[in-house]
Amino acid sequence: MTYSIIQNTTTASLFSIDANTGEISTTRVLDREQLQDQNLFLPSNGSIETISIIATDLVTPYYSAVISIHIQLVDINDNDPIIQTSNMSITVRENQPVSELVHTVVATDRDIGPNGQISFTLHGLESSPPPFAISSAGIIRTTVVLDAENVSTFTLLVTAYDSGNPQRNSSVTLVVEVLDLNDNIPFFTQSYSLFIPENAPIGSTLPVLEAVDYDRDKRNSYISFRIISHNPPNAQGLFNITSNGPNSSIISITRQLDFETLSLYRLVVEAIDNGMPSLSSRANVTINVLDVDETPPRFFDVCMVNIRENMAPIGMTVTQCTAVDVRDGSDTLLFGVLLTYNIIMGNVNDTFTIDNTGIILLQRPVDRETIASYELNISATDPGGLTAYQEVTIFIIDDNDNPPIITNPNSTVIVSASDILNNVTHFFTLIATDADIGINRELNFSVPSFRINENGSSTEVTVTVSNTGGTFLRSTIMTLELKIPCVLQNHEMNSSSGQLTSLFLCNVSIMPNDLKVMAGHTLELACQITSNFVPDSYLFSHNGTIISMTSRILIVENVTYDGSGVYACTAVTQFGMLQSAIGVVRVKGIMYL
Repeated sequence: MTYSIIQNTTTASLFSIDANTGEISTTRVLDREQLQDQNLFLPSNGSIETISIIATDLVTPYYSAVISIHIQLVDINDNDPIIQTSNMSITVRENQPVSELVHTVVATDRDIGPNGQISFTLHGLESSPPPFAISSAGIIRTTVVLDAENVSTFTLLVTAYDSGNPQRNSSVTLVVEVLDLNDNIPFFTQSYSLFIPENAPIGSTLPVLEAVDYDRDKRNSYISFRIISHNPPNAQGLFNITSNGPNSSIISITRQLDFETLSLYRLVVEAIDNGMPSLSSRANVTINVLDVDETPPRFFDVCMVNIRENMAPIGMTVTQCTAVDVRDGSDTLLFGVLLTYNIIMGNVNDTFTIDNTGIILLQRPVDRETIASYELNISATDPGGLTAYQEVTIFIIDDNDNPPIITNPNSTVIVSASDILNNVTHFFTLIATDADIGINRELNFSVPSFRINENGSSTEVTVTVSNTGGTFLRSTIMTLELKIPCVLQNHEMNSSSGQLTSLFLCNVSIMPNDLKVMAGHTLELACQITSNFVPDSYLFSHNGTIISMTSRILIVENVTYDGSGVYACTAVTQFGMLQSAIGVVRVKGIMYL
């Protein structure tokens, strides 16, 4: 019997049948979503397609039978949910009630059944939880009343999950911008009591008026100003107000002022934002007209003060030099008159500043070693432009803030042999200075006891220099290296007795000290001295006869049998000869001429 598929259809082409066994298999990997696009295995049909199989016997007469087989293609979860848009940006108005609709997220999944069922989650990318919630249908609503002045933008991560196993998901970023409403009333930052001299020219301005509006939108927070009332009423038109930017204004005078006619004006100024509808607030502004005279202000005290270096913090009050204005033709003092203080001379490196009450403040560190005192010339100017001057002397008290400085050029001291022979105890003078003054400059030198090494090498000595002033002593440590030269053994002259004496031993050696060399070869000997003192020359002798007076290395080429014997080397200095060393050389073999 043989088997075959009898339909010539697209569905039939997806399968094959073994003619002998009747086993049905697929002809390729089946993808349900791709086949669905070809209108095959549609979910509406239960993902089922039908093929017909015919079976025919192999003997005559030939009989056959046909059967229809229903094949259902089972979906697997091999597709991620797809959110319809990628990165999204939406807006929502502030002050809306809770559960206000923000946005609806739409997502699809090509899988079917539980594999295609989608749910949503929402997370904030900021540190705190976002004031939004998302339903299983993708509807995003507010959970609190939003305030654009508090947070104006939220960045959310929306994730769509299917219900397959294993579960698949995809995410998009959603930016929610909170639209500003005009819900903040502008307000003045302070109450205003302004001063202006009576001789101020027309067009002169008073200090700036400022107001604040916390709305985010520039239109809602833009503030303009106007004068809505004058006291006395006849002052209307005397003052003009103009914008000085989006949040400030200035008042200027349009006519000449006269202190004797009227010295006080009261205005009501309104700040209005540009929102729809607009919001506003008011402030009382007092304008004091200052009397102008020809008598300058007067300082009362002589200003002289001491401050300590390193102990005076930045911003510290140094002293206060106060001046008071004087009425014309009398000694009557005008307290409350606005004076302007300045430092006009002597303020090196802008070390000090002065405020509008005459308080001198420190604004840079002071160092007595750089500048020991400051002679400031300060001025106090009244509204009429008359000025008084005062000298202020500021002395800087010394602090023990400088360590001693050793000024010697090097730290190596060479002790000569004659110093040792003559029992000289003063080898070196240490010089140190201290930039401080007084007791802070007094120095103590401390040198520990030491002894010279008996092999004639270097000796290190630690010297400590410290000052004596202040709570905290400051010191400097220097290490001196005493270089002790080699002293002759039995060859140093005692100047008083004419006798030869011995102090230290210099080790002299000849290398090698026992040498065997073949006749006709080169003989090489070296004289070595273990000392930091360099000899002037070297002597080599052979069996008592001097044979070389040059370098410390003796070279004899083509040595003969006569070259055998005792060799000696001696180091020679300006004081005489140092210890000698001997070595034995044996020449062997046949000399070929």
